[in-house]
Amino acid sequence: MPQASAVVPGAADAEPVAIPADHLNMVKFASRKDGGYEKVSGHLQLLAEEAPDAIGARWEEQDRIRKGTESIRYDVVEVVRSGSNNNLQPRSM
Repeated sequence: MPQASAVVPGAADAEPVAIPADHLNMVKFASRKDGGYEKVSGHLQLLAEEAPDAIGARWEEQDRIRKGTESIRYDVVEVVRSGSNNNLQPRSM
């Protein structure tokens, strides 16, 4: 399977985990002792434990971005044709 199909997009530090099954059967396990079940459930438990910190960090980043963009002043510029040569010229509004 290609790496791009095995890892969630945007998860640069993701670790691909091999599961010897096709897409239909890769989450169907005979029991909790099944090696595939132990792999999948272990990774899901780690994700669940790390989720509150990861989500909090994303919210903090969004707040920093939002606060940074509030101070940006946007200038509105109207573009007009100048003279007969059709050169476009900016004009402050």
